[in-house]
Amino acid sequence: MFERHARGMRPTAACRAMLPFLEATLKLLANGAQSLHDVQSGAAGSLHIGALPAACRGEIMAGVAQFSGRCPQFRIHLEENNLSALHEHLDDGVYDAVLVRAPSPLHDRHRFHGLQEDYSIVLARKGHRLARRRALTLQELVRERWLVLPTGNTSRTIFESWFSAMPGRPDIVNISTPSLSALTSLVAEVDALIVLPRSFAIPALASGQLCALNVARCDPLLPLGILWQPAKASVAAQTFVDWMIARSKRGDELGTQTCR
Repeated sequence: MFERHARGMRPTAACRAMLPFLEATLKLLANGAQSLHDVQSGAAGSLHIGALPAACRGEIMAGVAQFSGRCPQFRIHLEENNLSALHEHLDDGVYDAVLVRAPSPLHDRHRFHGLQEDYSIVLARKGHRLARRRALTLQELVRERWLVLPTGNTSRTIFESWFSAMPGRPDIVNISTPSLSALTSLVAEVDALIVLPRSFAIPALASGQLCALNVARCDPLLPLGILWQPAKASVAAQTFVDWMIARSKRGDELGTQTCR
């Protein structure tokens, strides 16, 4: 598994190949120990839920909070993670369910139910000179300064789809970060714009530091929802999934947001 050298050891190719499986096994053991502790502490069961950052705010988290109040017998362990890790850990059983965007294609073993519609918005500092303008076009926005998230992020994909084919390129701040708290501060400090999914931007808007510009272009995004494996679902997991789906069908403000 390891090769010794003058300064210590290095992993072999076999070790690197085994590492993802070992990490998943260790995480499963840790979750098992946590679940055992939960039961010993009086819980009827444990839920290990993974979530995208965009799903960790707004109505979906309101649903999780309401479920915890309605079903206090279940102990919920919620972890924010990136998309690839969420899908990987759902498959290997680390997570009972994940809160993600609608996957395409959908694996035969998986089921997905949408909980929250989403769309793009453009944020600027409060009091920005464009804040009172109506129906800003891409031709106007390309002349502005922008913050962008790392490649592969939904926000970055939206940004590239808007401006990649235009003759001019917007001025981009030479800072890139996926941190929402950092972005909130940076947009105000460097006087730049940023395009984000509305679901991700809710806390930044609520803080009062930023405002949403009135932009003519509004891109619908894949809905956020719950992904799980019915064949592997525990009683706690199936109860959670059923409750979240029933809540969305009752129309508790989920799936009612539209581009405007």
